[in-house]
Amino acid sequence: MGPKVSILKNSTRAAITDCWRTVLENYDNDYSKVGVNIYARIFEICPELRQVFHIPREAHDIRHHEPFHRSGKLLASVIDLCIRNIYKLEAEMEAVLVSSRLFFAAIVFLHAWQLLLL
Repeated sequence: MGPKVSILKNSTRAAITDCWRTVLENYDNDYSKVGVNIYARIFEICPELRQVFHIPREAHDIRHHEPFHRSGKLLASVIDLCIRNIYKLEAEMEAVLVSSRLFFAAIVFLHAWQLLLL
């Protein structure tokens, strides 16, 4: 086997960690608020995805749709777990990283995160 390839530079990992810390601070470390706001941005761009999550039509703003807050908290918790382990990315997730699904998920996540920081 050849040398291990680093998925991200350490400077990129540090930047992601710092950005995530800033996002959490902006939302008072409330994972539910962070996750719901990420979903809200995604649904603004792709409203047809609301059907996938079975969000009722009368719930115009999911930030006020209490049943969806658990999903938001779960999303932000998973993002936080990934970022807390960002320096172990290759060791922890080597088999998964070769998957094209992860690549697609990372693109969607980074786009949503970029929107959240706007």
